[in-house]
Amino acid sequence: MKKLMIMIAIVIGLSTPVQANNVKVLNMAPEFDNRIRSAQIAFGNTVVLIGHWPRTESFDAENVASGWCGEFDDRIKFIQLRQYPGDDSKDYVGGARCS
Repeated sequence: MKKLMIMIAIVIGLSTPVQANNVKVLNMAPEFDNRIRSAQIAFGNTVVLIGHWPRTESFDAENVASGWCGEFDDRIKFIQLRQYPGDDSKDYVGGARCS
């Protein structure tokens, strides 16, 4: 039982800095891409990037979202791009599944 408790403590201790890294990336996201106004984690595994995304058909939201996958740890499974409130009637712009 003591070994189990030690293993749980180690796993929790190791995962905390990783989660802190995700939060750090979220806070810095607007500095990397000036279209982003805010970012958040939803459902524990999805990053939602809210911003002023182009409305043109040539804008590849899936490609932009997949490019963000590498910035987060393996607990993040999805990236969503959502339009900043008031920018467009279409809230969901696109997204990608992170492998």
